[in-house]
Amino acid sequence: MPECDGERRCEGNVVKYCESADGDKTFHQVSYDCTLAGATCVEYQAESGATGAESGATSADCQAPPLRCQGPEMPYCDGSTRAVVCEEEHPGILSPSVFDCADAFGSHCFVHGENVSCEGPETGEEDCHDGKDGDGDGKIDCLDDDCSCQENDCDDGTDNDSDGKVDCDDDDCGSFPHCQ
Repeated sequence: MPECDGERRCEGNVVKYCESADGDKTFHQVSYDCTLAGATCVEYQAESGATGAESGATSADCQAPPLRCQGPEMPYCDGSTRAVVCEEEHPGILSPSVFDCADAFGSHCFVHGENVSCEGPETGEEDCHDGKDGDGDGKIDCLDDDCSCQENDCDDGTDNDSDGKVDCDDDDCGSFPHCQ
């Protein structure tokens, strides 16, 4: 194992550094391949108070491609199974964190608003209005027990909770005055 000098460094497109879980007694090497997120390993001078580095020390992290990570807190799905969260860990360096939904949960990546998550058998149905069986249990959207859908507009002529009952014919509308 290489010397643990406390500095993060790039070896090819891999960030490598040492960590200690027991108060600096035993070190282990940590590495992550920037290629997995479509990123590039970059080295920079750490600022004062930077995590894991002294001011002015050389450090390294993955720099996301600007077309994919357009800003901090702007996640996206890379393909169907990888969720990527863009974070500005160091000034001017957008670093992608990659979560492989297929490996971790046997599921797929799902975008909802400004967030991404994994949806599948281990995590449950996440999008209850996409017309798909996101978790593979044979139940779609509001028919899935993971979704807590209710008829919320009892006068629109639409089956809002996909239970086959419209407006006043739906049990959810029993307390609405015009349905009594």
